[in-house]
Amino acid sequence: MTRRWKYMLCGILSLVLLTAAACPVFAKEAQTAVEVNFKACDFSPEQPDTDLYCYQVAEYDENSQLVFTKEFEAYETQPELFLNANASEQQELAETLAAYVKDKEISGTAHRVNVTENYLVSGLTDGLYLFVIDSVETETEVYKFVPALFFLPGLDESGIRQETVSITPKHSMETRETETKSPETPTTEKPTSPEPGTVPSAPNPPSGERFPQTGMRLWVLELLIGIGCIMLITAWGAGRRRPRKTKVMGIALIAGICCFGTVAGMYGHTLMEERQAAVGMQDIISDIRSEQPAVMEDVQNLNAGAKRPDSCPADENGYIGILEIPDLSLELPISSSCTLDTLKYTPGCLDGCPWNGTFILGAHNYRSQFGRISGLEIGSTVTFTDIEGIRYTYQVADITEAEPTEVQAVRDAGHDMALFTCNWSGARRTIVYCDLK
Repeated sequence: MTRRWKYMLCGILSLVLLTAAACPVFAKEAQTAVEVNFKACDFSPEQPDTDLYCYQVAEYDENSQLVFTKEFEAYETQPELFLNANASEQQELAETLAAYVKDKEISGTAHRVNVTENYLVSGLTDGLYLFVIDSVETETEVYKFVPALFFLPGLDESGIRQETVSITPKHSMETRETETKSPETPTTEKPTSPEPGTVPSAPNPPSGERFPQTGMRLWVLELLIGIGCIMLITAWGAGRRRPRKTKVMGIALIAGICCFGTVAGMYGHTLMEERQAAVGMQDIISDIRSEQPAVMEDVQNLNAGAKRPDSCPADENGYIGILEIPDLSLELPISSSCTLDTLKYTPGCLDGCPWNGTFILGAHNYRSQFGRISGLEIGSTVTFTDIEGIRYTYQVADITEAEPTEVQAVRDAGHDMALFTCNWSGARRTIVYCDLK
């Protein structure tokens, strides 16, 4: 066997190994979910919406040893504190970690929840987790939730792994003190104009809110393909000048094949994730349909005058309804959460609902999800049916693109619904605005 063929054989073997390494589907990690049992709290404030923050404190390595994540590595020398803690000690640790998170300004995965309905946090891997829930305030009362610390997976009495673990958040209620203020005589102040040479203060900067990443960044693939082409051309050129350049040829050939192997692995991984998500969504739609009441007539006036919650009601699995786009033959379940974790499986609701603000829905740019919405025509029909069986019919009003940070601009655009996904490059977001018919 000549030296050139040896190098080619090494390159092919490298391609196979790299493709396998680039496809996590060959060693998919088990995932679990946590159901937060808010119904057991048995209270119903007028404004029930708040934020739940999920933090992964530690995970298990290949030897089933507890390894703390980067944000909590200050505790890596004390794993026995968590492993051997009883219920009261575990609660103290939860409060300590919650204070640590606040002090260090650690950002967790945010979930918008309704404290009168159960909520499912899915897509979690095995390890130690901390849940912190913001308080809920009314005019007369304040409901404060106690941080929760727990291990995944859960085990039943027989020691069998539980894919879904249920926790009931502890809470306390405090009465707000109302102060009576004596009326004051209004005073009129003249507006002061800025002195010459001074610059008026600028408005507050954006809050940093971003649309989630819902597609692969194309520049990574372009870079790998470009490097791969250069390496293969270098190998071809070196091969024509043998025997002095055979080493250069071999190295360039292997590097080029590795680049193309990585591209193939990333693309294959994306296709596999899309296929798995499509199969899972069909099961979810069947579950929603089985529990959904008969579909009512399209709501034209959003039940004007009727008191509705600020967010869409969700079922016990956290789904708020089904979105249909007939022109694309799409029928998609919509989750109440729109985070990187939930978007791996289904589209989600980032903000609003049909009767409150702009209803913003996001999904991956898979062909089976929102990958083709840029091809819709103005006037195309889009329908959303909530879990109560009420159907809302929209029509496409505008199609544009926005920066990932322009969430507030989409809210303020004046449309009833906005669908978003990553554009072909993954750097911007395709926005489809819709209005109720």
